[in-house]
Amino acid sequence: MSGASKERLREVYLSSIKRSGFFNTFIYRKISIQFVRIFVFLGLTPNGVTLLAFFLNLFAFLLFSQGIYQLSLIALIPLNLAIIFDLSDGQLAILLDRKTKLGAFLDPFLDRVADLLILGGLSYGFFVSSGKVVVLYIFILFVAIRYLLTVVDHTAVIHKSPTGAENLRKIDYLILPILSKYIRWDGGFSAVLISLCVILNQIPLLITCFFLMALITLFLATRSLLLTLWNS
Repeated sequence: MSGASKERLREVYLSSIKRSGFFNTFIYRKISIQFVRIFVFLGLTPNGVTLLAFFLNLFAFLLFSQGIYQLSLIALIPLNLAIIFDLSDGQLAILLDRKTKLGAFLDPFLDRVADLLILGGLSYGFFVSSGKVVVLYIFILFVAIRYLLTVVDHTAVIHKSPTGAENLRKIDYLILPILSKYIRWDGGFSAVLISLCVILNQIPLLITCFFLMALITLFLATRSLLLTLWNS
């Protein structure tokens, strides 16, 4: 574990929080960097940690989809562990200097799949417990918007226009410039939002929040792309 000295881990932590919001900076990444020690000791690769995080999300999905409040509370444990491990894989890659093309594809791809699994499981679970189908409709619209955003982002990269994520950071800055470093819609913020809504049993509010954020991001990304194409 010579590569995982306190000084080196601190360097990796500081490097990993440059674009992190409040919850990632002060909670999730502080925990994830400690798990990096364990993963180094076990000899796990960054891609292995990525897969581990995905399986935790899959387990959380199975619990959420049952529509039983108590199981949903239990599901918050693998959900938050998955968020932590998802941060650890990047930190581990930096520590071991093992950034690969497979990891660059696998990590964001499984993140997007996990997002859909978690929100889909919560939506279906709410439908099972309440019989109200409207949340499923909102979730389907959310999936459609996320797909359109993927298409727009791909086109934006080709034409060197700001992507949805880049526009999202602009939203964060416009909210309150002084605190823009901490007010960010990232993994830590999402985990806290999901946890609070599950505890308070406010699943419709949660799905609506994700839907509106995706809609705003799609609008800004499309607007940026159209302006780039118009000026080219």
